[in-house]
Amino acid sequence: MTENVIALPGNTVPLPTGEPYGELVEMLEGLLGDARSGRLVAFAYASVKRDPLSIGTAWLEPGNHSFPLMAAVSVLQHRVAAHASDQ
Repeated sequence: MTENVIALPGNTVPLPTGEPYGELVEMLEGLLGDARSGRLVAFAYASVKRDPLSIGTAWLEPGNHSFPLMAAVSVLQHRVAAHASDQ
């Protein structure tokens, strides 16, 4: 049965231990600025830590932005899948 299992392509090159991913830090700082200014009203995320099996997900929304947040998550899912299939 294992002969039918194939590995999916993807970037599995780890960053050196302790070295932050600069683009990620910049993205998060921009989102934090949006949250502090009140522009960001709902948020969802998916994360992967250095250990590829260590994933996280969460969302926050005040109750009146559920549908736009679901739409954004759906768009993100498709963008990540398209990126993964290009690798």
